[in-house]
Amino acid sequence: MRKRGLPSCTGRNRIDDLFNYRLPDRVPLGSVSIGFNAVNAGYRVSDVLEDPEKCFQAAVWTADLYDWDPMPQYSGHTVWGAIDFGGTVRMPVGRYESALIVTSHPVQCEKDLSTLKLPDPKTAGRIPLAMGFSRLQAESGFPVFFSSRSPFTMAANICGLENFCRWMMRKPELCRELMDLSLTHILNVLTYWVETFGAERMFVWMSNPSESNQVISPKHVASFALPYHLAYHEKLRAMGIKRFGFHLCGDQNRNLPHFVHADP
Repeated sequence: MRKRGLPSCTGRNRIDDLFNYRLPDRVPLGSVSIGFNAVNAGYRVSDVLEDPEKCFQAAVWTADLYDWDPMPQYSGHTVWGAIDFGGTVRMPVGRYESALIVTSHPVQCEKDLSTLKLPDPKTAGRIPLAMGFSRLQAESGFPVFFSSRSPFTMAANICGLENFCRWMMRKPELCRELMDLSLTHILNVLTYWVETFGAERMFVWMSNPSESNQVISPKHVASFALPYHLAYHEKLRAMGIKRFGFHLCGDQNRNLPHFVHADP
């Protein structure tokens, strides 16, 4: 068995082909499961969330073990809105938790918005840990992954999804204020990554679980979320980023017509 942390040459070549616009020998197959990688490598999930090097080693070793193609990623985007803006989170515990858990949102009520400030894009929350992981990616010759939630989902993360959904109906201007802050913060942090690694090394990944039709209607996706998706894409183009992944979390079948007909 190869030393832990050394991915197979075949998988590395396949990823290299994919990200350099060459046809790989087959469709790459990888895993983005932080929790499975951790347990498979003999760690607790909290171990890899607190230690970027363990997280990186667990990802590439697991890919090598199962003959997957190595796509190491670091999970921090799930709690960006809460922790970066001053909320609190805790580590997963027990067998059935595999992600960070928000314990308090920085915005509890409308008046809290008046004191909300943009976080430092280099030091807030778990950004230093994510940057440490990205440096390991770059040093090992991988594409540098930048993960975030959508501006809509981050905004809901700042005040709590229940509050956010209520405000969409009663005070939509508050939702748009939070989404403006969220988009600005995401782009500020992304600028830090681009300045550090260069746009040509970047792969940007965005996910949007709060836009699921299990939570909101397609009408609200079109009027609230979609304009911010498009604004994000426009900024990516302007920054010279050519590789972008968008993960539609949950059941979003009824949202698809809006995405298809959106004018990027």
